[in-house]
Amino acid sequence: MVTFVGTLARGLRSRALLSAGSVLLTAVALGSAMLGPMFQQAVGTSYAISRIGEEPNTATGFSLEFAPDARHERQPGPTLATVRREVEDGNGPAFAPVEVQLETVRVPALTGEVMLEHKRGACQHLEVRGRCPSGPDETLLSGTDAAYLHVDLGDTLQLGSGLPALRIVGTYRPKPGSTDYWFDLSRLASQPRLEHPRKKPNPYRPAPLFVAAAAFDRLPVDLWRVRADTRLDLGAGQSVADLAAAADRIAAVRTTFTGGGGTFTPSDSTALNSLDDIVTEVRAQQSDARGSITPATVSLILVVLVLLLRLLTAAAELRVPELAIASLRGTTRRRLWVLGMAEPVTLIMLAVPPGLLFGYGLTAALVRAWLVPGLQVPVPAGALLAALVVAVASVGVAALAVQRVVRAPLAEQLSGVRRPAAVGRVVLVAFLAAAAACVAMVVGAFVGATSRKPDLGDFLLPILLAVVAGLAASWLVARLARWYTDRGSDRQRAGRSIAGFVASRAVSRRQEGTLVVLPLTAALAIGTFALGVDHAAASWRESTAATRAPAGQVWASPLGLDETVALTHRLDPDGRWLMAAGASTYPQGLVAIVDAERLARVAAWPDAWLDGHGAQDAQRLLAPPGTVPRFAAHQLSVTADNDLASESDVYLHLELEDSDGPLSADIGPFAHGSSTRSTALPTCEQGCRLRTVTIGKGAALPQRMSGRFAITAVQSQAPARLGLRAGADPDGVIERVSTSNGSVDVTVDTHAATSTAVLNTGGIGSLAPVLVGANAQWDSVPLRGPGRRLTLPDGPLDVRPVATAQSLPFFGPSGVLVDYAAFATTHLRQFDQLSDVTVLARADTPAAVADRLRGADLTLRTTMARERAALDGSAYALALRLYGVTAAMVLLMALAGLVFSTLVQLPARRRDAAALRVVGVRRGQVLGAVARELLVVLGAAATAGVAAGLLAQVVVLRTVTLGYATAINTPEPSGAVDPLRLVVLVALTSVVLGVVALASASATVRGARGATLRESAG
Repeated sequence: MVTFVGTLARGLRSRALLSAGSVLLTAVALGSAMLGPMFQQAVGTSYAISRIGEEPNTATGFSLEFAPDARHERQPGPTLATVRREVEDGNGPAFAPVEVQLETVRVPALTGEVMLEHKRGACQHLEVRGRCPSGPDETLLSGTDAAYLHVDLGDTLQLGSGLPALRIVGTYRPKPGSTDYWFDLSRLASQPRLEHPRKKPNPYRPAPLFVAAAAFDRLPVDLWRVRADTRLDLGAGQSVADLAAAADRIAAVRTTFTGGGGTFTPSDSTALNSLDDIVTEVRAQQSDARGSITPATVSLILVVLVLLLRLLTAAAELRVPELAIASLRGTTRRRLWVLGMAEPVTLIMLAVPPGLLFGYGLTAALVRAWLVPGLQVPVPAGALLAALVVAVASVGVAALAVQRVVRAPLAEQLSGVRRPAAVGRVVLVAFLAAAAACVAMVVGAFVGATSRKPDLGDFLLPILLAVVAGLAASWLVARLARWYTDRGSDRQRAGRSIAGFVASRAVSRRQEGTLVVLPLTAALAIGTFALGVDHAAASWRESTAATRAPAGQVWASPLGLDETVALTHRLDPDGRWLMAAGASTYPQGLVAIVDAERLARVAAWPDAWLDGHGAQDAQRLLAPPGTVPRFAAHQLSVTADNDLASESDVYLHLELEDSDGPLSADIGPFAHGSSTRSTALPTCEQGCRLRTVTIGKGAALPQRMSGRFAITAVQSQAPARLGLRAGADPDGVIERVSTSNGSVDVTVDTHAATSTAVLNTGGIGSLAPVLVGANAQWDSVPLRGPGRRLTLPDGPLDVRPVATAQSLPFFGPSGVLVDYAAFATTHLRQFDQLSDVTVLARADTPAAVADRLRGADLTLRTTMARERAALDGSAYALALRLYGVTAAMVLLMALAGLVFSTLVQLPARRRDAAALRVVGVRRGQVLGAVARELLVVLGAAATAGVAAGLLAQVVVLRTVTLGYATAINTPEPSGAVDPLRLVVLVALTSVVLGVVALASASATVRGARGATLRESAG
């Protein structure tokens, strides 16, 4: 036994370079095996935590309203503690402590509906002017409501309806970002009275009036209630299982139940809670992580095992003499296997501790760098099982290497050089199966493929292509070299250079040279694929983030689009920071409306949306053909020449917009012939825009009319050129519109029906210019010319597409983008139909401007940075990062394997070079032969690897959506290859491989002397 151990130690020491390389590669394989399961688990937990952090409390927590039983006459103070205890008893570890507050029901007061509220410590989370209420007859009023009601500090509010009179001791507004205290900041917003001619008006609802707790002691029990708010607070030490338990808890409180001497009723926000959907999404992310991260680690493990096979084979071949002597001494086949396996198994055992430490350390480093701070890194059983599988696989690789030596014929053992042999049947069948799979995947991508989520096959494709390309390249290089060596007549051979002949002969006869092709091909394929897909995914995430948040900041507006546009113009007259936008989801189409004159300065607009054109070009395409007229005057006069045959007086109805929103005015009646009429516009002294002019009765009512009507002059500082054109004219009333010397001549005919003639300003006409998403849907209504129609709930919108975009704000490739001025002019505004009105603000918007937005009851909904961070934190994005790290490690391992392989082959190459020198071949020719041999082999590997990686990139990007967002508003990824990155990659690869080839050739020739042959013979 002692002799055996001594022999083992001497063998490891004599082959120290190969031993160190084997230990290193085995440790990397073991660490990579642990990395996959550990990182998968960490990604799922990290995504859950970050996803919860992005959502408002109303989407992840729950809120209960407790109404005390009137029979028990419960007091407000003790009830708060009872409610808190009742709710917390059923909560799990993922919930923050319950917060309770006293509220009254809304009662009629202050010309609206009023609610009193008390929450302990509220004033510390409000911006208060004055002081906090301390007595039962004092209150804190919203600053917005104080301005609306024209009251100030010291005034008394007479509420009535069973509520006490309250003296105002302070005004407040919520502190931004205080959602860790306030469950829902929208509860603190004041809702103005909203009226609509066709709808029931909404009453004025001031923000809650904050009072001291003593104010509730005097209220009857049927007027007050307790609200219990519970936020979800998933910490770094919790798991996805805790999130699922929280979803079950919320499901349990969605129904009314009794307890604590009263009735608990879920609030409206609890009924709409979306935590179930978030849990489903998180689990889908975990599935994506499993399908995306596993191939990244598997690719590294496979390359490392191939390189390990190369080193162990080289080490086993160096032991051929001692194994041959042992065989001649009568050693049995079993003892030969024990002798051959002892050394590699020892190396594998030595690699286990550093491999496990490497895997844990790399995972911990990546978690700290990429995932949420403080996240724990446990070692799941799957990680240890994966490491065990890799260790067993390494032993199998060692057995394969030893088998190649033990079973080799004696003549091959004595030759010292293993030449290419015929391809075995098993290898051939495996190669053909892999090639067939590659062909099927590639053909499937180009024939009827649809976008889907990425899966395991997408990441395994570059590995599969690399294996096929690498084996094919190895076989092709050897075949070509053999053909080049044996081809032609003696005269043809004589005409060839010695260096080329020697190089081709070496490639055809030296198997060790072609063995480096497969790992190098795999490394370059994985690297090329990772580089290309990462670039495409980064561009996709930028486009998707800009779709969801079309500017640095997105503020939700409680106002209509008209009022919001006016607000942005009032707060930011120069258009440097703010832009209003509206978005509406109609069954017949998705329409986004922006104040396009500010688009280039405010909005985020990736160049990929318009094929390299930016926001400036988008603004130019959306701009009206002319300028919408603007004037500042308190009175407007119009001179007109009326030659219409009409059933009643003719009026002009003007649609205008001032700093507070839309307004309208009538001018008339206009008698036959030329006459001048005026109308007072007191709100236009600071400026108004004229959108449309309608010819008809007063208030734009229809009538029968035919003939000619000419507007010859507009006074009171109005522009001389109105740019009037025929507007929406579904009945074909307007027969002709002509302009001359500033006058507008209109010929109309209602054909015995009642109608109006609508003229649009700004030269817009009846078709608003729009940008169209690549997947936008239209109505089938045919229109003459370039027009298309969208049927909206309040009337058709006829538009003129000016360009097709790959994505657009809010709706991605499925929407239509129109300028607000064009929309307001062509579509007689019913903006109450818009489902979403926002203000887009630049990321560097001054704090003073943001404060004024908050003062107008706007709330910050999201930011582009937040949306991009959410996309960057998805499982697929993290998998791509890990794939990039893996690609870099694979390249390093392949280069290390190349260096090891070169060093292993160096003695044999020096003997060959020395033999050539002895027979008279010049040093330069020998150097050229060795360099050519390596350059051919390495060039074939590089070409096959880059081609396989590019093909995998094109195939994958044609069939997947790069992320978890697969809705109709998700932009499509670009499958185009970035030529600059490709050129840089090829250049770097050529330089590195060229340096390796020249360095190896130089080292070979430098030690090739006649003495080398004598040393080998000795």
